[in-house]
Formats: sequence, C-alpha cells, structure tokens
Amino acid sequence: MTRAAQKHENRDVPMDRLAYSPSETAKLIGVGRTTVYELIGNGSLETVKLGSRRLITRDAIDRLLAANKVSP
Repeated sequence: MTRAAQKHENRDVPMDRLAYSPSETAKLIGVGRTTVYELIGNGSLETVKLGSRRLITRDAIDRLLAANKVSP
C-alpha cells in the first residue's frame, strides 16, 4: 500500500461505532467541523458529554439527517 493510500485509509471513519467526535461526525456526513459545531450550538444535533469529551451518537446523526430529508 502506498503512503498516500495509508493516509487516506487513516482518515476513514468506522461506521459501526456508537458515538463520534465532532471531527469524525463532520467527515461522516460530509460537512465541515464548523457546521457540526453550529448544528450543536443551535440544538439541531444532540451531544453527550463523557468527562471532557463531547460526542455525537449515531442515533443523533440519523435523527439530524432524517429531519433534513428533502422530498424529490
């Protein structure tokens, strides 16, 4: 595997986790980190806090996407 392929592979976010960091959430749904923090700030994206970490559950991500679904 080339070095570039290894770098890209390390950026992939596993889809089977229960919770993600804001950065991982941004990669997962294809938006920037700033957008994720804006969604958290306006209450559109729920988070949980464990110690000093703020995490977004998979369910919260699914709810956000379902709430913003556009009909054809």
